Parts: sequence; structure tokens; C-alpha cells
Amino acid sequence: MTKFSYFFFLFFLFSNSLFAQIGVSKRLEMEIQKKLGDDFRVLNLGEKGILLMLESEEVLKQGKREILLTFYDTLLNSQWTRSIVVDQLSKLDKSCMENQEIYFLMDKQDYDYEIWKINLGNGMPEKVVYEKLTDFEISRFDVLNKVLILGGQVKNSPTVFLYDYQKGKALKPLMNLHGTKANLNQMVTLPKDSTFALVLGSKNYADSKLYFSVYDNYGKLLRNWEQEPQEDRYLLTYRPYFANREEMYLFGTYSMNKIGRAQGIYMAYFVGKEQKSLRYYDFSYLNNFLNHLGEKKKAKTLEKAKAKREKEKIYQFDFSLLVRDLQQSGDRILLTLESYQPVYAESTGTNTFGRLHWLNMNSSYYNRLLYDRLMDNNPASRRSPLMYKYKHSAVCAFDRNGKLLWDNEFTYEDLESPRALFFTETSVKTDSAILLHLQENKLYLKRTYKSNPVEKNISFSLDKQTGNELDKIENREDEGLSYWYGKYFVLFGQQEIRQTQENNNFVKRKVFYLSKIYDNGENPKEEPDKKR
Repeated sequence: MTKFSYFFFLFFLFSNSLFAQIGVSKRLEMEIQKKLGDDFRVLNLGEKGILLMLESEEVLKQGKREILLTFYDTLLNSQWTRSIVVDQLSKLDKSCMENQEIYFLMDKQDYDYEIWKINLGNGMPEKVVYEKLTDFEISRFDVLNKVLILGGQVKNSPTVFLYDYQKGKALKPLMNLHGTKANLNQMVTLPKDSTFALVLGSKNYADSKLYFSVYDNYGKLLRNWEQEPQEDRYLLTYRPYFANREEMYLFGTYSMNKIGRAQGIYMAYFVGKEQKSLRYYDFSYLNNFLNHLGEKKKAKTLEKAKAKREKEKIYQFDFSLLVRDLQQSGDRILLTLESYQPVYAESTGTNTFGRLHWLNMNSSYYNRLLYDRLMDNNPASRRSPLMYKYKHSAVCAFDRNGKLLWDNEFTYEDLESPRALFFTETSVKTDSAILLHLQENKLYLKRTYKSNPVEKNISFSLDKQTGNELDKIENREDEGLSYWYGKYFVLFGQQEIRQTQENNNFVKRKVFYLSKIYDNGENPKEEPDKKR
């Protein structure tokens, strides 16, 4: 533990005017040490705080290495520091949380995994021993009433394995789910009902059939049903919201053809095995989705769409979209879309996503992309995207009955990335939203009320981010932005900083930083919403 103590250099900053309308509550800097490396991960725990992890590069005896952990409360005050020793090849892959315990799934390669449990109250780590399945590739990971729920595939067949680690008892694995004709797309736990649900999608892209199952935490099947595809619509992505074990809302994107580009969004409502409603929202119906085209081009596009409808035809869109996991804010359910254009390579190589500085709860971005077909992964094409050009993001708000209430968007300028990621973070209070976007050394802010933009995008330079006039940020890498809780966001990443000293001397430091920021402007005023 002593090694971890000198790794941290803390720098505190309180300011309400650093970026004018963006306030900074606090900034922390962690000095990067060569022997430990710079492979930091940020685990956003919402109102509980933030867990910062460093996968050390220092090799210990017997081919081991450390993962260093520090837990911060919402004031960014350190609560505890711990370390766990893992095999050198083990990598943080997925995480989940039950009550006050965080679980980590470590990928050791070749279908070999290990699981650690961390008590959030005191940071005490414990390795979880469990029985393993042969050739089991894990893509989903959760815990329900101390039962490990591991989802993935065995020999290309969707499989879910349950293990009661307190009793040391393996429960009957759920194997060969719908044979090899489906992918495990979503796995959702319902702690209040002690149940979990699976959503599987057909591997046959043209089929678009969905399979739903609800189980208790011991693997007993409670309900099982199928959603047949529509004749002229293909469901592309699936984001479930379970009100309880009987009621489920399903959100996502759909296409009008087998190419797999999005035409709009949908909402389906189920009670038991019965589908009560299914609503499709064409992009031309949304108030703001097409704003990135500019006023003239948007108007012409809407005119063409209207002309098609008058002839009982449909104007077809072909958007490539990433679809985020559903967010919940009060009685609002938020569906966030990220529009991109893939730039293909001529080779058949595998795309490299590179390093991410945040660890997503329940599943990594890579697995979500792989199993939900969020990228343009047309089976007819084996080309791999070298780059992604991002056009805009959109946020759609639904009430608890699945009714679309409003939508808004954030247009990008010359945004490219070698990774498939989400770039806009959203804070919503009832129907007032703050959309925040980080690009290079600037923050972009947009305030909205329902479907009305209250003001145009505002940008703020991050060149003076440290708050010290003697500091100059010379280099920045792998910076990210994440919505935290309430009105707060967190900025993080690596920076190389040069600080001027007396007699024009200077010192340099290389740090990983965390900054708690918030919108310092007035809340959007309630204005009449646009009519649909």
C-alpha cells in the first residue's frame, strides 16, 4: 500500500468562472510515474462517487502485477486506497455493482477469467472463486442476490451461466438458447423482483426476429416469448426498460431495408407475452434530428418526405447510428443516438478501438458494439472502418408510458475518431437539458427546453484549465467527458504541463486529472414547445 501513497499528487481548484458559464468545483491531478505507467480507468458510480483505477505496468514476482484503486466521494475527496494483485495478462474488462459491492471481471485470455469483489465502504478486495465453463466467451456480466450471472457464447451458441458463490454452487447453465441462430444482445437484472431478463436478436440480418426471456435468480424460466419481424421494417438495435417483471418497454432504431441503415426510432410495449403497442417515429417526424443538414437542406428534405407520404410512399433515410444504453432521469427515459459515417479500409483487417480511459458498467463499449451491430457491420461487406466521421448526436425523451415527449440534437464540426464512441453527454431535469461535448481543447455547451434550443452552441477553451496562470498545457491525450450526477459532469485524461518558475525557469509534469464541472448559467426558461 505504501507504493500507492506517493503516486498521488493532489491539486485542488475551486472556481466559478474558469470557463465563464462552465463552473469547476474541483480538480485533481495524479502524477504519472514511469514504472507504473498511465493506464488509468475511471468508473462512474453516479451519486456514490468515482472509482479511479490504474493498471500498473510494473511486473512483480511470479508474473504478477497490481491494479491500484482509489475511491472518491462526490466532492472528489479520497475515501480509501487499495490494490489487488492479478496475473500479468489479466485486463479489466467489465464491471457491475450490487448494493455496496463492485464486481470486476478480468479477462486472462483464451476464455479464462477471474472475478474480484470490492467493498465500496472500506475498499476491502476479495477474489471470487467460481466454477468455470470450457470455451465460454463472456460478453455480459452481472450479479443478482450474490449469484454471478455470466452471459456469452459457447461454440457460437448463446449461453448464460449462473453461480451462487456464497454457497459455492453452480446452477444449471442456460445453454443453446435458440440454438446458434441468435446473439445475446442485452442482459438486464431486476433487483426488486429478484429476476433477470435476456434479449436475443436473430443472427440472420434479414430476419430481425427478437427473443425475450425472464428468469429468477436461480435460472428458473418465468416467461419466454418471441417478437416476429414486421413485413417492411427491420429492428436494428434494442434497448429494454423493465417497469417490472411483467411490463417491458423496448426502444431502438429500425430500417426500411436489409442494408441496415436507420430510418427512425421505435418504442414497443409488452405486458406478459402480449405486445400492447408498437410505435415507429420516422426521422422526418422528429423536431430536431435533421438540424445538422442546415435550414435550407432540412426544409427540402422535409418537403420530399411530405411529397412521398402524399403518394403513400416513404422517403428513405440511411443513417449509421450508435445507440447508447437507456438513461433515466426522474420520470424521463432518454434514448441517445450518435450519427457517424464510416471511412473504410480496403483491407480485411480488424479495426482497433484503442485504449479507453473509462470502464463501462456491465459491458465494455467494444462488446456492446460487437453484439448489438451498432457499427456498420453489413455481412455483405468485410471491409473494416479505419475512421469514423461524426455528424451529430440526438437525444429523445420518453415518459414512463413510452410516449415520445421531445427531441434535441447537437451538431458537430469536423469530428473524427478511430473509435466508435459517444461524444455528447446530457444532464436532464424534467424537460430542461444540458448537452455538453468535448472536442480537442474545447467544451461545447447547448441548453434546451423540450424540443426548443434555448440558445446556440457555446464553446469554451480549455487552454487555462488548471486555473494557474503560470501553467501551459503542452500536450493532452485520451481526454474524456462523462455525465456524473445531478448537474455535474466529470472531465478526465492525460496532460503534459509546463509551469514557469522564477528567473524564467520552468518545471514540467505529466498528470492524469479529474475535474468536476457544471453548467454555471441560468436554467433554460420554460417556453412553449413546438407542435408535432
